[in-house]
Amino acid sequence: MWKYTYYVGRDYTNQSVWVRLDAPQRLIRIEVGKMLIKAIPLKGLYGQVVDYQYFLGLICDPARSEWKDYLWRQRLKAPAKAS
Repeated sequence: MWKYTYYVGRDYTNQSVWVRLDAPQRLIRIEVGKMLIKAIPLKGLYGQVVDYQYFLGLICDPARSEWKDYLWRQRLKAPAKAS
């Protein structure tokens, strides 16, 4: 399961950022607009070569699960509709 975190910085709180995978350099590039703000080495690969589809699954499956959990928690917080 993909459980590594990457810190961008407080200056970018509540802002949309682009996260780009630079596989040949083994980096994640964080951009705001067209400006590169950070290039972070990938964590957890340790020299292993992985297929792109496999890597996509590693990062997308947990993200999808966390999104579903978030939606469920929001539903629980919503006030009940009056009949």
